[in-house]
Amino acid sequence: MNSTANADRLQVILAATDFSAAAERALERAVQIAKAHHARLELVHTFDAAPVMPAWGDPGGGAWIGEKMFMDGVRDQLERSRARLAADHAIEVNANLEVGPAHRQIARHAAASNADLVVIGASGSSGLVQRLLGSTAQNVVRSSQVPVLVVRLPGDTAYTNTVAATDFSDDAMAAATMALQLAPTGTLHVVHAFESVFDNDLARETLPAAELERMQGKDREHAREQLTDIRQRLAAVNAQTTLHTVVRDGNPDQQLDVFVGEVHAELLALGGHGKTRWEAGLLGSTTQHAVSHAPCDVLVWRRPAAAD
Repeated sequence: MNSTANADRLQVILAATDFSAAAERALERAVQIAKAHHARLELVHTFDAAPVMPAWGDPGGGAWIGEKMFMDGVRDQLERSRARLAADHAIEVNANLEVGPAHRQIARHAAASNADLVVIGASGSSGLVQRLLGSTAQNVVRSSQVPVLVVRLPGDTAYTNTVAATDFSDDAMAAATMALQLAPTGTLHVVHAFESVFDNDLARETLPAAELERMQGKDREHAREQLTDIRQRLAAVNAQTTLHTVVRDGNPDQQLDVFVGEVHAELLALGGHGKTRWEAGLLGSTTQHAVSHAPCDVLVWRRPAAAD
C-alpha cells in the first residue's frame, strides 16, 4: 500500500462491484476520485461460488448453465464495464474476477494491487454486499488493511462538506488527513464527542453541582486544546480547506448522528482501530455504528499490517 495519509495523491483505487444500482453509485465515486488523483482503478467482482442452474426456458430439461458458462458471462459483463469506464473517463482500469468470500477477496486484491483505497456500495443485490447493513460491511472494513469508503450517496460530484470524528488517536488523525485528500477544497468539521467521566449518577450524588460543572468544563477545555492542535496540523496539510472544530457532550454515536444531519455532511471519516495495541484489531463501536447507520458516505481509516 502507498503511504496514503501522507501522499500527495492516491495512486490505486479498488472499486468492488456486483453490477447493482448501489455498486454503480460506488463506481461513480471511485471514478471521480481516480480522475481527481490521476489514479489507476482496479475493478473487482467477487462471489462465493459459481452456481449451476437450469438454462432459461428449460427449467426441467437437461440444459444447464455450468460454472464455466456462468463465469464467462460475468467476465464479459465485467470487461464491458471496464471498457466503458476507461473510454468515458480516460483513466486506466483493470478488471478482476475473484471467487471466494467477498471480504477476504477484496482484502487480498487490495494488498496485491497496492491499493490506497477500497470503495464499496452500501447495499447490493448479490453476494458482494447483499448483507452490507449486517455482517458484510463490517467484515470488509474489519478485514481490510487499506482505508475503506462505504458509499451511499450519488458519486458524480466532489465532496464539499465533510465531518471527521476524532478521539485524538493517530488513526482518527489519519482519517481526517485522508478526508482532506478526498475533499481538498470543501469544508471539514473535526468533531470530538464524549461522555465526561463525571457525567454519571454517582458523581452527581457525591459532588457539589459547582464542582461537577468545573470538572466537566475542564474536560471540555482539554478537548478544545487538542482540537486546536489538530486544526493547525490539518491546515498545514491543506490550506484550501475550510476547517471547523466542534466539541459535543454526550454519547458519540448519537452526537455524530445529530451533527452529520445538522451540517448535511456528504462524508464522515473515522479511524478504524482502537487507541491501544490490544484494541488495534477491533472495529470500534462508533465506527461500526457509522458504517451501518450513517446517512452519508463513510470513510474508515485502516492501517497497513506493517504499522500494527
